[in-house]
Amino acid sequence: SAMQALQRVFAKLAELGNDERARPPPGGPELVGAEPGEYVFRLCVPKHTAGFLTCSERTIENLQRESGAKVSVDSHPVMGHHLVRVTAPMQAAGRCLQMLVELIQRQHPADAGESERYKRLINFGAAAAAAGSQGG
Repeated sequence: SAMQALQRVFAKLAELGNDERARPPPGGPELVGAEPGEYVFRLCVPKHTAGFLTCSERTIENLQRESGAKVSVDSHPVMGHHLVRVTAPMQAAGRCLQMLVELIQRQHPADAGESERYKRLINFGAAAAAAGSQGG
């Protein structure tokens, strides 16, 4: 199930984040937050979803208040998608990610079954390389 996969991702992120905390990379940490026990989760959302999340500050504020996580949405899209960062301890991050999924599915029910199509059509590795070559 999706939650079992997410639990495996959380476990691996905790392992790698703890390694990163012990031996910070030269450019600074990418997997851990500023506070002890915080981890950084990144996900891409389509432009219309980012617009929904940011159209009202209350949406982000509610996510943060109800989950205990810090949430930010990059303002510059890459290949029509925005980067969302969730920074929090594991439990708060899990609550926040679940809330994000529920919000997105309620706002865009037609998109709920589109994830498989997205995975085949959008090469996020290429998007990251393109962003890196553009300085973003």
